Amino acid sequence: MQPSGTPAFGCPGTTTLGPFIVNNLGPKLAQTHPETKIIFGENAQWSAILGFVMGSKNYVRDILNLNTRITNFPVIAAGHGYIDPVTKKDPAIEPFDKAESKGIPVWLTEISDPSESYDATMTSGLKWAKKFHRFLCEANAGAIVWWAGALPDGWTTEGLINIDKNRVDYEVTKRCEVFGKLLSLHSRGQQTYLGTIQFRIGVYGVRV
Repeated sequence: MQPSGTPAFGCPGTTTLGPFIVNNLGPKLAQTHPETKIIFGENAQWSAILGFVMGSKNYVRDILNLNTRITNFPVIAAGHGYIDPVTKKDPAIEPFDKAESKGIPVWLTEISDPSESYDATMTSGLKWAKKFHRFLCEANAGAIVWWAGALPDGWTTEGLINIDKNRVDYEVTKRCEVFGKLLSLHSRGQQTYLGTIQFRIGVYGVRV
């Protein structure tokens, strides 16, 4: 469960999200649906940008520091993987040290690049393969969620599948195929990746 999405854009912030989970959402779910995991964090960038804007890593750190009882509940620390809107580059792709020190799983719950022109070729596929690899192996992310599986004729990289304006024709991009191939390797014992594809709500890749 995600009680907030991209908090920097108007959803609950550091001073409210942590207490809400600890005092309200966590206890209620423990009573009614104890199997439900609570995702927190999820600022637009994975780590700090421009040296001072809070990314997901520091946001998660501050919530954990201010709300020590949050570890009493089944939580997942998460971040989004969007580029720095000023430099157009990726912020640092690195572990969430505070969450890892508490044994909390870390997920990448949203990523795409709406600023990038449409490219359905393997050039784009290889670029994203490298980025997926970095999040899984350098940032130790346990899951990747793409922003949108299929989008209508946006001519950016927001969707993995581009739907034509006629809402009938479509193109499966190479980045979609690369992502699926990367995740399917687990079934052949070549890598520790497990994935399922659900285009109505996104594309998920889980490392086991």
